[in-house]
Amino acid sequence: VIEAKKPTFKGSLWGVRANLSALERQVRFVDEDMNRLWFPSIIRNIEKTPEEELESSERREMKRLLPLLERLIPEASGEPVIIADLHSFSSEGCLFTITADNEKSIRLLSHLYAPMVFGIEHVLRGTTLRYFQDLGHLTFAFEGGQHEDELAVYNIKAAMFVLLRQIGCLRADAAPGITEFEQHLAEYTRNVPTRV
Repeated sequence: VIEAKKPTFKGSLWGVRANLSALERQVRFVDEDMNRLWFPSIIRNIEKTPEEELESSERREMKRLLPLLERLIPEASGEPVIIADLHSFSSEGCLFTITADNEKSIRLLSHLYAPMVFGIEHVLRGTTLRYFQDLGHLTFAFEGGQHEDELAVYNIKAAMFVLLRQIGCLRADAAPGITEFEQHLAEYTRNVPTRV
């Protein structure tokens, strides 16, 4: 959609797919949950171990993924980095976000109209969100809806366009469809709490 409209875009936008072996098999993980491996000690071990000696499919994929992430998300760039971890889920339910309970995150995500779930980073250990949050970046997960529901894809697309406008990457007049995306999110979530 961005490419088709060719609006003026400020900043950089990168999309990275991960957990590819599990996605191909339509399972959460093959050998171990990739989103529970993001500890500095595990990452250091993955970086120094030859790929063929790593014991799981997920660690081998992380070995290939880490150099890319280091180029895209440099630790000392000084530039603001927002990391959105986009998901669908297996059960029925409404879209929601998972983020840290701080003013910056709340201010940013309030424009998505999605319920914000706080505190999960204190329960689930080794997540990408916590790892990059600890490096000083603003991170959140956006759960768009049920896996096979086409609305989940639309919800994620709507949220990302609204977010891009909110952070100044897109001007509203340059991408007029954002107003419809915002109306959709507001209507879709009007009967759910904003904070959980």
